[in-house]
Amino acid sequence: MEYFDTAKYFLLTMLFFGKNLIHLRNREGKKQAEMLGFIGINRTTWNNYENQKSFPKLEDFIKIAKHFGISETDLLHTNLEKEAAKHLPKAGEYIDFEKEYYNLLRTYNELSKKTVQLQEEQVQYLKKHQLVK
Repeated sequence: MEYFDTAKYFLLTMLFFGKNLIHLRNREGKKQAEMLGFIGINRTTWNNYENQKSFPKLEDFIKIAKHFGISETDLLHTNLEKEAAKHLPKAGEYIDFEKEYYNLLRTYNELSKKTVQLQEEQVQYLKKHQLVK
């Protein structure tokens, strides 16, 4: 029973791995053979990863995730193509970059204020419990 559970878990974790590799490589406009220059993985091996015929060694897996700027967890468990499609504008829509910029700036400022507030709370806690003078 334990072997079955382990095998089942392994197959489920690889559910999106190959599809994600294809999506990420295509997003960069690269061919399989070009991955050798970027990650050091030859075309045949990369093809096997994309078709889920094999899985990379841990160090190569981490290298792949870092190259694409994605977490190892998302590389395995998230359908990245589907997630990317959620954030694309629909036909006929446009992205208001100025509005998006100000939204990001406002979020950053709010986070900065929250960070300062948390730091002040930490200092008050330390003073209250006489952990600092």
